[in-house]
Amino acid sequence: MSALRSAQINRQRPTAMILHDNYALHRKWWDWEWTPGVGDDVWTDWDYILADVFQTIEDYTDPESGQFMPFDQSGDVHWDVHSRFSGANAAIDKRRADKELKPGESLYAVPVFDEKKPKPTLESWARDLQEEKVGRPESVRDARPPTPEELAKLVL
Repeated sequence: MSALRSAQINRQRPTAMILHDNYALHRKWWDWEWTPGVGDDVWTDWDYILADVFQTIEDYTDPESGQFMPFDQSGDVHWDVHSRFSGANAAIDKRRADKELKPGESLYAVPVFDEKKPKPTLESWARDLQEEKVGRPESVRDARPPTPEELAKLVL
């Protein structure tokens, strides 16, 4: 579920949901005696801007590729294609090859864990990704944004 839809269900404004503060942009931090009052749930300009940006991204994202359409349909954009292994997709592909599907029938994967081994965590997954990067060239491994001096050289 998208963040904006979650905020709508919980009747939260977008800025309140993003900042984890129900009174975001209404709270008067400089006033020690401030207490929540009437109108603190009214949308601010930032709430409307965030909702508009979110909807624009939703409307202009290609559902098949997941890419922003102005990039996806531009002849000026070149794409690097990478691959990754998905155990769920591999299991579905294997099962699809073995089984004739009825009209309307689809396959989905459910993870099954070995009780003797610890479940994968976000930390272990990130560590594995970091170990994969060790073999990459130094320029890719230590990528950083350009300094202002480097940017100035590019502009001139």
